[in-house]
Amino acid sequence: TVGSRYTLKINTAEWQVEVKDIEQVVDTDNLSRGKADRVERSSVAEVLLRVKGLAALDSYAMNNVTGRFVLIKDYHIVAGGIM
Repeated sequence: TVGSRYTLKINTAEWQVEVKDIEQVVDTDNLSRGKADRVERSSVAEVLLRVKGLAALDSYAMNNVTGRFVLIKDYHIVAGGIM
């Protein structure tokens, strides 16, 4: 949901982030794309996150190890993705 706050973890580094926008959600049944107010469990989406502070990030295309991340809320992994 837009405005939600999470911990972004890449390898051993962690940052506090906020969901600024859900740009699109992909329907995995027919691969259509559309806007949504939230991303449901097991869904695929393009999400814009705002990091508090500075973060060094790599794109997945350039480095598939450090181009991956997880989002954590209350010590539980709630999402994973690539940059």
